[in-house]
Amino acid sequence: MNKKLLYILLLLIVPSYAFAQRFNGGILAGINASQVDGDNYAGYNKFGFAIGVFTTTKLSDRIMGEMQLRYMQKGANKKITDLDPSMYISKLHYIELPLLLRFKLNNRISYHVGPGLGYLFKSTQENEYGFLNPPDGVKFKSFELFGIVGFNYKIYKNLAISVSFSYSILPIANHTNNQTYYLNRGSYNNLFTTVFYYQL
Repeated sequence: MNKKLLYILLLLIVPSYAFAQRFNGGILAGINASQVDGDNYAGYNKFGFAIGVFTTTKLSDRIMGEMQLRYMQKGANKKITDLDPSMYISKLHYIELPLLLRFKLNNRISYHVGPGLGYLFKSTQENEYGFLNPPDGVKFKSFELFGIVGFNYKIYKNLAISVSFSYSILPIANHTNNQTYYLNRGSYNNLFTTVFYYQL
């Protein structure tokens, strides 16, 4: 009976230990500077938070796979000026799942690239007259497919900083009356993200 119990414990402990040895994880937090291409309001003037968790696994000596689950604040911010008193703010709240490949250049520097899927669970729009309620304003799509490219710099043993550029692969909203202009088929999220990684 004791031997059977020992075998059961070994079956539970050994795979868990092997899994822990193969995968690492932690938390990430930082800021986004974003704009929405196609809305005629240029400039990375919309700032928001980026908060989430990540896990990595070693694929080879210089390549790692990484998966993130994160909350991202995106959107656009057209500010009032003396020449143009109009204003517009869109606040887009996403839950995202990026899947990345990280390529190690040396012990401190690596770069990453990959796709991601986002779910828009909340959005608001506002102009100089107040909040825009449906059917006014832009009708944003519930899901976003995007690409990411960036680099990481290891500051300390468990701490790193990452700077990434992200752009929508498919439009997050259609133009008015579903118009298209060659490759421009709607609005696209365009942003830079700076986050700190802390490996647990």
